[in-house]
Amino acid sequence: MPYEKAAEIILKKYLHVGQGQRLFVITDTSRGFVGKISKNVYDYANSEKIDSEFIRQRAIDSGPCDQKVKGALEKLRKGDCLFICLNHKLGSLYPFFEKGLRLFIRQKGARFASMTGLLSLRKDREHDLLNMLTFDTEHMRKAGNALKELLSSGDKFEIKGVNGTRISCSATDRKAWFNSGKFDRPGTGGNLPAGDVVLFPIENSVNGKAVIDISVKIGPETVDVKKVVMKIENGLIEDIEGDSEVVGRIQEDLHHFSVINARSGMRPEAIKTIAEFGIGLIPGRLIGLSITDEKLLGVAHIANGNNFGRGGQNKCRGHREHLFWLEWFRIDNKKITPKAIYNL
Repeated sequence: MPYEKAAEIILKKYLHVGQGQRLFVITDTSRGFVGKISKNVYDYANSEKIDSEFIRQRAIDSGPCDQKVKGALEKLRKGDCLFICLNHKLGSLYPFFEKGLRLFIRQKGARFASMTGLLSLRKDREHDLLNMLTFDTEHMRKAGNALKELLSSGDKFEIKGVNGTRISCSATDRKAWFNSGKFDRPGTGGNLPAGDVVLFPIENSVNGKAVIDISVKIGPETVDVKKVVMKIENGLIEDIEGDSEVVGRIQEDLHHFSVINARSGMRPEAIKTIAEFGIGLIPGRLIGLSITDEKLLGVAHIANGNNFGRGGQNKCRGHREHLFWLEWFRIDNKKITPKAIYNL
């Protein structure tokens, strides 16, 4: 029953699939959470007499997308929908279409909802993820739109974490972005669960200290941490302290992208540039994946790397999000705690 309910909400509350539209379900397994939710979405669509196709691709961690997926994408027309649910990745569209998924979908006038990289999802956390998917969408969207409007209207932003994060920056003329999960218009789409509001600061204005006490992102991996401290000056990560093994891996990741940036004609230090702050909206408990945990009420994230095209000016080949427990944030003179978000 929980999977059936989640499938109904995905199709009706997120993708808004209707009669006369087609649905393509793309997965890479028949087992576990990914297999169950994919099958339930497909079955529910069929019960609603929606023209549906079920595609099971091979497991992909790098390289081009599967030929079966390529064939489905070539058939897309305006109004079609994709539900992409994978343990691994979809694979790159560039070798075949010379563009990424979001641009491809936008140009086709189709829509998509995606849940990828779920291979390490623990079985005892599957129910928590289902709860996030089925949380009251209208309640979340009302709070998210109010927070987006508030953050977009201010000049000075400050954020404080439970265990020592304290960062300030300018956000003048920067518009916040909200993943509402409402993918009802042609060309729209995004990750599920939905439910975070993101602010893109004036890049060289960010100063302070980020104490990461939930997880850091290194490559495709979410790494749990107790305390990693990032010192930020004039928008750049200048020093990192904490567990030596984790810090070493973060430094290697930063170096990797600085080299790639240099080869691509971008600033090597763009990967060390603070790109965004995010605030979660959905009540729940940690699942262990940054793509889900960043949506939780009481969790905030700081990201370094690319924000160009979403509201910032920093062009970079990489983007990394790091999560911490939120105490409060302030936009101009208005101070807000996580509990107050739903009262905006």
